[in-house]
Amino acid sequence: MFRKLCATVIIAVFLLSGFAETRVQAAGQISGRWHGQDKHDYCGEATNAIKPNGVQDIHVTIGGLPPHLAIANLRINGHGADEWKTTNLNQFGVMVVRKPGATSADLFFEPLRVETGRGFAVTATFSDGSEAEAFLDGGRANPNLRMPGDGIIAKWVGQEKVDLSSLATGVGPDGLIDARINLAKLSPKDRIKSIDIDDPKIARWSFGTNPKGSHNAEFVPNSNDPTSGELFFQPDRDLSGRRLSVTVTYESGKEDTAVVAAGKCDQKLATAKATLPKLGALTLTSKWHGQDGGSEKGSGDVHVTISGLNATKSIAAAVLSDPVRGLWIYRAGGERSGFDVDSHALPMAIRRGTTRSSAELYFPPVRDESMTTLSLRLIYSDGESAVGSITGGSCDVAKRAPAIASTETVAKPGDDLNTLANRFGTVRLGAGDYRLLQPLVLNRPVTITGEPGAVLTFAQGAAEPPWTTAIKIHSGGTTLKGFSIRFAGPIRWKHEVSWSPAVIGTTDNLDSGPHEPKVNLVFEKLDIAGPPSAMVKPWEEAPKLFRLVNATSGRVVGNTLRGGVSEFFEGPWVIDGNDYRGTMPGTSATAVFAVHDSHDVSILNNKAKPIGPSGKTWRFLVFTVRGAYDRVENNIIERIGPRDDDTIPYDNQPEIILTESYHVRFEGKPAAVSADGRLIKVGKVPGEHPRIGDVVSVVGGAAAGSWRRIVQKIEPGVYLVETPFPKGADVISITPGFVHEHFIGNTIDARGGSKAAGFVLSGNHFSTRLVNNKIIGPGEAFQIYAYASESPNIWGWTHVPFFGGVIEGNTIEDSERGGVIGVFHSPATKSNRGRVYMTASLKGNTVRWTEPFLNKLAVEKKPAVGIRLGFPGALEPGEFLAEESDTRLEAPPRAMKSTALKIESAVVNKKPSVDRAGSLPVRASSSTSSNARSAGPTGGPSRR
Repeated sequence: MFRKLCATVIIAVFLLSGFAETRVQAAGQISGRWHGQDKHDYCGEATNAIKPNGVQDIHVTIGGLPPHLAIANLRINGHGADEWKTTNLNQFGVMVVRKPGATSADLFFEPLRVETGRGFAVTATFSDGSEAEAFLDGGRANPNLRMPGDGIIAKWVGQEKVDLSSLATGVGPDGLIDARINLAKLSPKDRIKSIDIDDPKIARWSFGTNPKGSHNAEFVPNSNDPTSGELFFQPDRDLSGRRLSVTVTYESGKEDTAVVAAGKCDQKLATAKATLPKLGALTLTSKWHGQDGGSEKGSGDVHVTISGLNATKSIAAAVLSDPVRGLWIYRAGGERSGFDVDSHALPMAIRRGTTRSSAELYFPPVRDESMTTLSLRLIYSDGESAVGSITGGSCDVAKRAPAIASTETVAKPGDDLNTLANRFGTVRLGAGDYRLLQPLVLNRPVTITGEPGAVLTFAQGAAEPPWTTAIKIHSGGTTLKGFSIRFAGPIRWKHEVSWSPAVIGTTDNLDSGPHEPKVNLVFEKLDIAGPPSAMVKPWEEAPKLFRLVNATSGRVVGNTLRGGVSEFFEGPWVIDGNDYRGTMPGTSATAVFAVHDSHDVSILNNKAKPIGPSGKTWRFLVFTVRGAYDRVENNIIERIGPRDDDTIPYDNQPEIILTESYHVRFEGKPAAVSADGRLIKVGKVPGEHPRIGDVVSVVGGAAAGSWRRIVQKIEPGVYLVETPFPKGADVISITPGFVHEHFIGNTIDARGGSKAAGFVLSGNHFSTRLVNNKIIGPGEAFQIYAYASESPNIWGWTHVPFFGGVIEGNTIEDSERGGVIGVFHSPATKSNRGRVYMTASLKGNTVRWTEPFLNKLAVEKKPAVGIRLGFPGALEPGEFLAEESDTRLEAPPRAMKSTALKIESAVVNKKPSVDRAGSLPVRASSSTSSNARSAGPTGGPSRR
């Protein structure tokens, strides 16, 4: 029992007369008294130091202290929960204020919750080791009570031509001018979690996750002063005379509240009418000559003849683009002819044709443009512009590579390979061990090919400076084929290099050059094993096998790989038939393959399985930022990802195949759409500006779930899309992302990996196909999400779209948590109403449970889960539109009545459903195990 104020102090007193050592002495009796919050602030929530935070502390005094003993440590315990201490601040701190020799002290500590009178125990440990304890009844305290003058200040500003929000739960402008409130004296250290504007009799607006589904508000912090910012919201009526409560909630859980007197506002006050630039139409006839060698710039350039030009106007500049990544620019006046275009544009040449209405175009290809429509914009010398289309054709990026010299030599062990590789076009390695004491640096295009038994062994001398790579490639058109790469011992790497050290790397940030993109790098039938661990620290990261940071295309075929990540950029790449056997003992790798900003990347027929003593490989494949027309097909993956028998600490990398694209450029109502639907204009972009290849999708209004790509930027905020924009599209989202990605016929055997997830395809996907894959044994077979946005603004500001997904013919076997598809929700994620963020079709998928698997779950008292659609916590099911058919369960007879399909929140087959379980057609099975290597897809791979 807690007793009021003072209590008898129970102290053991040991008087050991006649002994040299004196044990604990009595400290006397102490008492305690609660004063509550009386305008003192010594302590914040930081656990590693005692410092103020602007919130009034709880003040307690204790009396009856022995004047001759100092307080060595003091602890306060609240009844039921919470602890504050003066030392070992893994808990919250206590400030003790005591004059020398005083019999009383003042204690100050941070309120962690609303206090209404629970009891507290104060335990003091004195300098001689003795202890005393007091019990007291607490009183009232508010964890959000600021120091006088420290609370936020809210000031009504009114309407000032800014449109960032709407009368909707979702984010973005609506074409009407917002009201604005200025906020000052915000916490300088505590990050804002949410802000609510409340008039109980009218409406509520919320910035942040908005779990109640209020009207959206937006907060724009002052970049020069973190304690101030502007709060914008769309009024639903004239708010004159209304008193609005503004509550700021911080990530610590603290709150600040102020009341503001609203002024006059007009809820129908529209933004100024947006105008679009005049863009004429070109009716072009084109002839694709391909790479006929007629260009002055390069033999690999594509040649196209166009006709239908205005014969009376001269061309000052031109922009050609494809809808994926290609962008080419022509300026008649050279670089001095300036206009707005993305920095990654490649040069294009234009010559007048045989008539004044025709022209010859020459440009270097970035992909095969077969079945592609390219957009050509001409800017005339009088300032007018016109746009037309060109039908693409076949081309080969590899033809852009520099030519290899015709000279050839045969090398033998002991030869200087650096000298030979930079003198000859082809170097043939005879059988034997080639010992290299320095990196092999290839300054010009070369083919190095080995006879059976040819091995390059790198041995770093003690006096050698750290390396960035073992083999450095400075030129496209380089081929390495048919030899082994080994290391005589650990290597000291130079970790300052961008994108980390690697066995094989291209020109990096520490090189003086050349830094131009490198095309057609070829690596075939190599046997690469990274260096052994230096054992400097446990589980050091393995150096990458490939780091091709400024290479854009090539082939990696038929290699045996052992070591760290193989990292690629852009495309096209063919990564086919490689055998990955794990990494070196004591090292870890984040993935087998990682590809950034990809297009036309084919990852086919690879095997990944650690062989023999091995370190840790967390993932098979990672795609980041965005991608287009990538194919991941017929790969066999075993024992990759987190394992229940791992000795390495778990690193929060559950995904075996992962795509990551969580950024949003813009969401809201477009400022203007042209009559033909090809031009759109948006207002203020809160994040990075859209670029060619980004996707404009409809998330609200007519045609929700449809999308098209940006093919050109006309001027800031104005974009040309590939197909006409639909009428009545009220809300759009502009994002980067993955377009027409294929994951087909892969086998993932993750048995023994209860934390693993086979596929995690999260966010910004458009027409992605997950077809005929077999996933065995991971905790989750797949996570397919319209995920929370990472940028702009706060994390979870909105959702990124996942439209047109096809999940068909897959087999999920013995996966404890099955597969989940839906619009992601969590306490840190934005709520929404009236918007669509996901559309998907599920057909012919199979959930398979074996007898041993069901027995294991029965022992662990866990339910078996098949496929889940949607997430609990959604405000309405219409955010996810799904079609589902022919899903079935294969299981032993005793599982016949199991629920293998659960709808959390979705519109399925046009029927809104929330928290509904459905049984599946069952085919009885008595299977006890699966053979990952013999198990293939139920159908052949789909080809683009």
